[in-house]
Amino acid sequence: MCLGSGHCIYDCRIQSKCGVENCGVGHHRLLHSVRHLTSESTEGAARTNCESTRTAQRGVIMGVIPVRVFDPTEDVLTYAFLDIDSDTTVMNQELTDRLNLTGDPSEVRTTIIIDSQLIPGRTVALKIHSLDGVVKVAVGSEYSVPSLRMTPQVDGIRNEICEWPPLEGVHSGEIPDKRASILIGNAVPDAFCVLDQKLGGRK
Repeated sequence: MCLGSGHCIYDCRIQSKCGVENCGVGHHRLLHSVRHLTSESTEGAARTNCESTRTAQRGVIMGVIPVRVFDPTEDVLTYAFLDIDSDTTVMNQELTDRLNLTGDPSEVRTTIIIDSQLIPGRTVALKIHSLDGVVKVAVGSEYSVPSLRMTPQVDGIRNEICEWPPLEGVHSGEIPDKRASILIGNAVPDAFCVLDQKLGGRK
């Protein structure tokens, strides 16, 4: 695909391929994904598979953190997604059930670039703490929805932490469930305060 304007791949007369080694797919090389790469070599297969997995996980590293979520009688360890562009905080129904939360019936409207959807749910209140208990955030009005449909790349985040010396000592937590159960929006500003930062040297 040539990325020219006014036509699509079906009527493009330029028959060029990707150009990335071992790919050959009919897309522009700028659109090439690491997931298209395959290894023809059998030598060092374990190393190749490890490197391929780590490379594929570099796609998107989101602001995912391990947290402890409380209600008056229960607490649950889970992952939270810090989304500064969202004005609403939502959690999935599974976490709501584990915390024995009820709340009032409500609806939340989700809007993305091409669609807007009204999702039935409930309004609940809870407390969110960092694993070390230093940061404590109370969420007075949060929406419980059936699912967040989101699985963060926790292993990829751990790999990034290991590769950057300034992040030495940062712990990502060990939680069996790798899904994010809660999305924290900018209506909870305390969750986005920078308490500490580690900077590397200038290149």
